[in-house]
Amino acid sequence: MYGKLAQYLCVFRTLAVYQRDLVSDFHCKSDGDFRRLLMSIILGIRDEDPDETIDPIQLRDQARMEAQLLFEPISEKLSAVQFSSTFVLMFSNPSHLQLRYTFREFEKIVKMETEKVISRFVTSNVAYPLLALVRIAKNKNAYFADLLFQALQNSAVDEKRLIRLIVSRSEKDLGNIKTEFQNAYRISMDTAISGDNSYSYRSVLSALIRD
Repeated sequence: MYGKLAQYLCVFRTLAVYQRDLVSDFHCKSDGDFRRLLMSIILGIRDEDPDETIDPIQLRDQARMEAQLLFEPISEKLSAVQFSSTFVLMFSNPSHLQLRYTFREFEKIVKMETEKVISRFVTSNVAYPLLALVRIAKNKNAYFADLLFQALQNSAVDEKRLIRLIVSRSEKDLGNIKTEFQNAYRISMDTAISGDNSYSYRSVLSALIRD
């Protein structure tokens, strides 16, 4: 993932049409906790997902410690800003595998889904990216399936978003996303996208999906 991100950053710096340093742009145009979260993503600070054979006891012990740290702002009734800072700090570095373990332990403590905790307590400027991060860590394929469904639900279909999502995932995990889409919405992705044949571009997208 972060190898690809490094390639994108390089393209923005070198192509004549851009010639921009995205890291500097993001840093200058953001602030506070949102900047810290953004920088942790764009600089590739997050640990890569470890081998699935890593000791689960080690993962669980780490998760229990991190879950307690996430719970502190709730138990101490800290402000939304302090709450947000804690969540950004705790979510910025661990691998997605470690985060999944941590979310499970945290949810045992608070008796609530992590997403609901974020929506309730975190400031709005970082809630959206944190929610996306949680959903990707829990189930990346379901996250993209939902984005595709949302793009199709608008009265005026979000064509750019639809095309970007399918093309960008077509050589990666589109097959898994198709399965999640079918399971969640009881309709195949191909059927949902090719519904209105007046959109010529949809036949191309359908071909990518069926490939």
